[in-house]
Amino acid sequence: MRLSADCAPIGGSIATATPTLPPMGIASLPPRWHEPAADSRRACMDGLHIGLQQGCRCALFCGLSAGVSLCGRKQWGAAMAFEAALITFIVVLAGLWLLWRLHFARTMGVLPPELRTARLIYAERLFRSVGPVSITAKVDRVYRNAAGGLVLLELKTRRASRAYLSDIIELSAQRIAVMTQTGEAVAEHAYVLTESPDGRKARFHRVRLMAPAGVVALALRRESLLVGETEARRARWPGVCRTCAFLQKCSPPRRDLRSPCA
Repeated sequence: MRLSADCAPIGGSIATATPTLPPMGIASLPPRWHEPAADSRRACMDGLHIGLQQGCRCALFCGLSAGVSLCGRKQWGAAMAFEAALITFIVVLAGLWLLWRLHFARTMGVLPPELRTARLIYAERLFRSVGPVSITAKVDRVYRNAAGGLVLLELKTRRASRAYLSDIIELSAQRIAVMTQTGEAVAEHAYVLTESPDGRKARFHRVRLMAPAGVVALALRRESLLVGETEARRARWPGVCRTCAFLQKCSPPRRDLRSPCA
């Protein structure tokens, strides 16, 4: 009797041998595989366990993919948040740089001829001098001209395009502080660059600075006024009186502010 590979004689009859298959139900799966993974590590281990136990490459791939996707989800979100913050920072920095370049180009266009070829040495820097009086001054700009000397530039935003006596006093004090601290000579003239509040009009004004002795005399007079040793004089122009904090204490009181003070 010829038997096929799948048949065997049993009790004189022919019976078909049914191969035994391993159970593949949910009960045969590892614990919690059919439930959401408790964490990313459990998902990785469960997927690997199924793949090795059943010898199924598909189960191995699917299990590892599920675990890896859960493992990298937090890292991917953190990376995206970092990239978004970095892009925002770069955009803001580029905007600030562009605004500075526009302001610098507009300022360079109205600089006096002496400073257009000069080199910027100091910007927004504090200087101090020690002598008969202590002077502390913060300069806006200090340039070195073609002759090697230092020239001061003061930036002002105001409606009236003009230089005032207060600008000259301020620049003269800056000159003393810069010369004392650096030991270099500073020009006896300076520039006041006025710009309108809307930024459309800008103009420079050349001014002659006070001698150091005059600045020291003003500083000593100020100290004398503060301690009450000297009586203050009223200002020559009424606009100064309107903004004075001691207007009510002025003796005699000024009633008509439309004409210059006596």
